[in-house]
Amino acid sequence: MSTAYLVEQGSKLRKTGHRLLLEKDGAPVGELKVKDLEGLAVFGNVQLTTQALNELLAAGVACSLLTLRGEYRGRVVGRTDRNVPLRIAQFRTWSDPARRLVLARALVAGKVANALAVLDRQARSHPELDLTEAREALRGGGARIAAAADLDALRGVEGWLTRAYFGGLSRCVRGELTFTHRSIRPPGDPFNALLSLGYVMVASELIGLLYAHGFDPYIGFYHDIDYGRASLALDLLEVFRHALVDRFVLALSNNRVFTPADFEPHDDGGVYLRTPAFKAFLRHYERRLARPAAAEDGDGEPQWRGALARQVDDLAAALKSGGVLKTFQVPD
Repeated sequence: MSTAYLVEQGSKLRKTGHRLLLEKDGAPVGELKVKDLEGLAVFGNVQLTTQALNELLAAGVACSLLTLRGEYRGRVVGRTDRNVPLRIAQFRTWSDPARRLVLARALVAGKVANALAVLDRQARSHPELDLTEAREALRGGGARIAAAADLDALRGVEGWLTRAYFGGLSRCVRGELTFTHRSIRPPGDPFNALLSLGYVMVASELIGLLYAHGFDPYIGFYHDIDYGRASLALDLLEVFRHALVDRFVLALSNNRVFTPADFEPHDDGGVYLRTPAFKAFLRHYERRLARPAAAEDGDGEPQWRGALARQVDDLAAALKSGGVLKTFQVPD
């Protein structure tokens, strides 16, 4: 089963028999079988009929709504509010500063370990790269994380280590898409545009998984509560930013899948993928999530989408038991 992406602007998805038919200007442009769907992502100006939505909800297929740039807007999903004990455990943990700090440290430690694994792999594959400074900073990160006395101190440590990591990652980027530093809101160059889009896509996946499990995605432990921000999804995203998205974008760049001509400037000062390239990105993204997470060149399990689900399971287990949070670790 997989996620389908609807990006054809002006199209409409309607039910016909046991199928969903995508039409534009009255002509069919695609067909979906509900039994084959795990999720549906709808970008921009795409309409869904009530009959199509009912068919999807009856089959347990959630629909994520995003802008054409991949910004998450919301979800249409069936009942997800039955796991009350889990949400009570989530609220209690959020109200306990000491326990919250323990969980936040585990999330940041997982992020830093995965960042180091990315650079270690690049150093082995390309010994000509000088990644010593960044790798040494990340190797010393564990002690700094453990010593952080509160969340503000932990965020300071995480920010410093992230800057060191991106300094190393910039040396690994080859091809036509150059990268010097991380820029967001808006992304200032094509490589940053791919990173931002990848983070948004994975965060959307995590929001769906958290809802399905019974969590409130907006109450996190590392990220503070802010209006409209899915803080818990962002907490878990930290574990997968470098392990999943950065490696994916680095492969796209170094294999010259995209060129500067695939991007266009916008009024907000950022650059974004043009529509044909955006569709190509989604195809590559879906293929990446179907690959094994633990050993991408082998036949290991689970796949990346399964690894995201397992991380949500591990968080639920840690909250219920009060034990240690296990975070996903990519092999170095």
